[in-house]
Amino acid sequence: EIFAQGQYYKINLKRMVQINPGTGNEREIRLHGQRPAGPEMPKLNFKRLMVEFKQLEAQIADGSCEGFLLRCEPVEDNLMEWEVDMCFPSDSPLQKSLDNLAAIMFDSTLQRLTLCVRFTVEFPLSPPEVWLRRPRMR
Repeated sequence: EIFAQGQYYKINLKRMVQINPGTGNEREIRLHGQRPAGPEMPKLNFKRLMVEFKQLEAQIADGSCEGFLLRCEPVEDNLMEWEVDMCFPSDSPLQKSLDNLAAIMFDSTLQRLTLCVRFTVEFPLSPPEVWLRRPRMR
């Protein structure tokens, strides 16, 4: 038994559960430093994501994405999260604004948008989450 949060709990190390003797409720426990288990992507969806990633890499390499997509890489070898750099046609208002920002800030990396794209385990039935990483807007 251990005493935590004002009450006693029983620990079953074989099943790795914490039991509240008063209510009988059980809760999974994990070793210190061990990450909680997250949902796993079904193999079929993972294969589709891998195929789409390889197609994007090939399009970037041969320039068939018309130069708008500059880079697409998994974050820390996690295929469920990508970092994507993109730009726009040079005559578009958005690209002109990015070019002006880069000139004012003396930072050529601001001439493109960097997006973070996260895929859920329900992909492709649900769309990925997309965040703007750079440039930081206020």
